[in-house]
Amino acid sequence: MLNRTTPPSFQIIDTIDILPMQTKKLKNGVLIHSLSVGEQEIIKFEIVFLAGTNYETHKGVAAATAKMLLAGTEKYNAHQIDEYFDELGAYYDISTDLKHITLSIFVLRKYFKNILSFLNEILQNCNFPIEEWQINQKKTIQSLLVNLEKTNFIARQHFREKLFGIEHIFGKTTQVEDIEKIKNEDLIQYFKDNIDKKPFEIFLTGKFDNNEIEIVENIFGERKIEPQSKVSGWKTPILQEKKEFYLDIADKVQTSFCIGQILFNQKHEDYIPLRILTTIFGGYFGSRLMKNIREDKGYTYGISAALVPVMDAGYYVILADVKKEFYQNVLTEIHKEAKILQTELVSLTELATVRNYLLGKFADGINTSFELADLFKNVYFADLDYNYYHQYIKKIQTITPEELLLLAQKYLKTDTMTCIGIG
Repeated sequence: MLNRTTPPSFQIIDTIDILPMQTKKLKNGVLIHSLSVGEQEIIKFEIVFLAGTNYETHKGVAAATAKMLLAGTEKYNAHQIDEYFDELGAYYDISTDLKHITLSIFVLRKYFKNILSFLNEILQNCNFPIEEWQINQKKTIQSLLVNLEKTNFIARQHFREKLFGIEHIFGKTTQVEDIEKIKNEDLIQYFKDNIDKKPFEIFLTGKFDNNEIEIVENIFGERKIEPQSKVSGWKTPILQEKKEFYLDIADKVQTSFCIGQILFNQKHEDYIPLRILTTIFGGYFGSRLMKNIREDKGYTYGISAALVPVMDAGYYVILADVKKEFYQNVLTEIHKEAKILQTELVSLTELATVRNYLLGKFADGINTSFELADLFKNVYFADLDYNYYHQYIKKIQTITPEELLLLAQKYLKTDTMTCIGIG
């Protein structure tokens, strides 16, 4: 009989092998990154354009253009396009970030050629029907209005504005009036300048072989590619002085807050060790902040800390939603926990727990080709390679309490960070 009083045995992870993606050029110079792993006959196809918000001249137009990529051509309307995907059991998603617009498709292997041929036709002939944009525009405005009622959404907007400045690409926030100003012609022009006949990259994962690679070659390797001239809106942010801001909204019972500062991205020598320290501080359910502010004090359902890379910079942020009357108490406890990390060594027991957590989480995130592709993109788009992960694993295994103490003294000065509260 199973003895439930005895915990299962565990093994400390020593090394982690990562299956690398393979990269080749198609006939027109387009790069395809591929990895075939798994038993299920499913393929994920991603086409990535260098067309994110970093390149827009009008706020909101990049995301708006992305939403309209599969909205219609002279031959097919939006309903017919969606209906074709449904008939083949395929699913698509379109996302926009600072650098990229990414169109992702999940499809059964047997329908891969059909979907790619159809997708290529749509992308080459999309005409941005004005009636579809009017529908999308209303949906986007309504979604934004809903978000603007949420204190955590408003807090994050104000945090970026105060941290980076409203003129910086990451400090700019899209408002309802920005969406209202977007015309159908703006989408057509953005598509022409940044997507149509412009360079892109392909990521292919799932179960496939050379036949599928050849299909991609025959369809997307034949596309005419024109040189792309872009003016980036990104500028390396300047470290701002500490700012404090609180907006009291009368009908809100909750306060959402962000505390943080501008730091650095994955290329900095302290990025990996600071990620480990951040995990101890507020990066997982057993963190110092969670144990104190959630478990002990009961001030919040959740509080987290994170080190976020952004282009050639990055920022540190602590996030939480709390009752208004607990706001100052929570700030006091955050500063207290940061001070403890600056003055007392992390115990070997706690460090061992965090090591096992981080190594286990990493190992659990490389089980499928889709996850491995995300791992690859994380370093590839940051101009790094797989050596970053080897350094990450090694640092988790070797970091000492003394190193963590020095890092906390250097970076966890929460009382000098920008603090934004909304509620």
